[in-house]
Amino acid sequence: HTIVVLNTGGPVLMPWRNQIQVLFEAWYPGQQDGNAIAALLFGDVNFSGKLPVTFPQSLADVPASTTAQWPGQNGTVQYSEGVDVGYRWYDAKNLTPLFPFGFGLSYTTFGYTNLTVSTPDSSGNVAVGFDVTDTGSRAGSEVAQVYVGEPTSTGEPPKNLRGFQRVTLNPGQTQHVSLTLAARSFQYYNNGWTNAAGSNSVLVGASSRDIRLTGQVTIGGGTTPPPPPNTNLAAGKTVSASSYTQTYAPGNANDGNTSSYWESNNNAFPQWLQVDLGSATAVGRIVLDLPPATAWNTRTQTLSVQGSTDGSNFSTLVGSAGYTFNPATGNTVTITVPSTSTRYLRLNFTANTGWPAGQAAEFQVYGS
Repeated sequence: HTIVVLNTGGPVLMPWRNQIQVLFEAWYPGQQDGNAIAALLFGDVNFSGKLPVTFPQSLADVPASTTAQWPGQNGTVQYSEGVDVGYRWYDAKNLTPLFPFGFGLSYTTFGYTNLTVSTPDSSGNVAVGFDVTDTGSRAGSEVAQVYVGEPTSTGEPPKNLRGFQRVTLNPGQTQHVSLTLAARSFQYYNNGWTNAAGSNSVLVGASSRDIRLTGQVTIGGGTTPPPPPNTNLAAGKTVSASSYTQTYAPGNANDGNTSSYWESNNNAFPQWLQVDLGSATAVGRIVLDLPPATAWNTRTQTLSVQGSTDGSNFSTLVGSAGYTFNPATGNTVTITVPSTSTRYLRLNFTANTGWPAGQAAEFQVYGS
């Protein structure tokens, strides 16, 4: 008759799970954690948390279970699980987790009924509605989850979480839940966001493995138009570099301010500056600004443009070339990139005639 309280920051293996009656995941709470845990264990407060991750039965079941995936080999990490990240991996591989994503018990119980799924509106949005009822004897809160299962031809996992809503109910009380799933909920990436044409499943439940209601919606074909060519694809994206100081951090090259800039902290070339576009994206040109330098002479930075889909294996898109910046006439150059689809775009600096370091004030990326 043992209660085990876990203070962990993520999933842990529990080969002893069947030897206990109660498992309480407390995560890393604050200084009132003792009072909070006691209130829950003694029933003064009802449990309502849901797992934001999957707890595996075995280390061999996790998506990154090989040395090549973690911690990597020879300085390279393989993200070979592709889109099957987290609970999607367990669904795609038909593995039974110890505790699934979205799981969480309560001192009461909840029922789900009356699912409705609308046809897509003119923008491709789909309205979903259903009822949640407290079917137990205690007041409690439930986090209802809505997943979408796209046709297998898309190559997507069996289902993806697309929406959720928390409801608080008294015993016997019913509340109607309404959610709108955006058009992107029924798309997948194929050189651009593409509609998952055909019959899509809408699944509602208490966890990724506790689906209570299932509906269908038919999605038409088509793709999301690419962004306008004058849209900076790098805006708001993560920028990293081979070296830098706090004053001249990589983010300075992506803040819309040409007065702040990135500068490498290691004067030994090559040095690189890289932007993660978030997903494979069609690019066609780069606009590069150097810091204002009225006291410096005309100088040339020599660099190549490299691209990668996984952040590890880069290919050269534009060969090493010298780009001349003249403080008297302007510090901006445009580099044409052969039309390509890439996620990680890297500027590889090999020389700078005016300064022994790589520099960039603004690193902007545009489509074809």
